[in-house]
Amino acid sequence: MHQVQSPALFTDFSQLEKNSGNKWIFTKTIFLESGTMPTLFVPRDQLDGALLVESVSPPEYLKRKKINKKT
Repeated sequence: MHQVQSPALFTDFSQLEKNSGNKWIFTKTIFLESGTMPTLFVPRDQLDGALLVESVSPPEYLKRKKINKKT
């Protein structure tokens, strides 16, 4: 996906034909479900596709105004 040189790209797995560059999509692969639990599955059977975003940055949070409560 990186070779396309697009700032953002979605690859639809249902439209792919197996080749040497994408064989991982068609074979059992270990993924971390919820980021912690190792799970074995075939990506094409479980995922609609993959999204690549070339450049990301952390958010800049807005500061909240403090509200004075009268009791």
